[in-house]
Amino acid sequence: MIRPALNPRIVVWWFAAWLAFLLPPLSGQAQGSGARESVDRQDFDRELWEELTKELDYQDRTPVRRNEPEYRDHSEQEAFWATFFKVLAILAAIAIVGYVLANMLSGQPLFGPRNRRVEGQLSEITLENIEDHLREAEIDSFIQEAIRRQDFALAIRLHYLSVIKALIEGEWIRWKRDKTNGAYLREMGGQPLFQPFQEVTTIFEQVWYGDRAVGRGEFDRLQAIFLHLERTIRSGQRA
Repeated sequence: MIRPALNPRIVVWWFAAWLAFLLPPLSGQAQGSGARESVDRQDFDRELWEELTKELDYQDRTPVRRNEPEYRDHSEQEAFWATFFKVLAILAAIAIVGYVLANMLSGQPLFGPRNRRVEGQLSEITLENIEDHLREAEIDSFIQEAIRRQDFALAIRLHYLSVIKALIEGEWIRWKRDKTNGAYLREMGGQPLFQPFQEVTTIFEQVWYGDRAVGRGEFDRLQAIFLHLERTIRSGQRA
């Protein structure tokens, strides 16, 4: 049996058709592989880009290299202020210690009113000196000097010392340099002059320690109370 001869045109057409049928899947596979490769490359490039550009600032799409880290400036400022306040604290401590030592050496109290100076005609004396030598002190002249200077608070203080002196001389109380006003009040408790003595003690403490303002008119009224009590004490009346 003789086979018919193949037409070359038919062979070429058939081969072209078969090739056309196979090319779309191959091209799709190539495109898929290329796409995956592109994606992988894109992912890799993005990671690399982020790693290389993480120290860059983007403003208006212009990469700008950051300045030195800000924390370095903050650290230097914190160190400066820490040193400044440390020196300031040391100076304050030195000033406080100096103040305490100066007051201890001068005999002045750290708190409360300082001993005021009372100038006589020929000498200068402090309230502390008057209290130390209360029995011998001539208080009246110092009271008059304080009034002349219009230092009415000091005059009230001296009047109170004069009352204490009169009570000592009349043996109403026992004198002791470190006794408080409260101790004198307890010692006077139950005695006829307790009430007026308590009154002048309150006046003195309000004026001297409480900074109660005293003008000339108020002083004259208060002075009369002190003088009346002092005269009563010296007259020997106990009832």
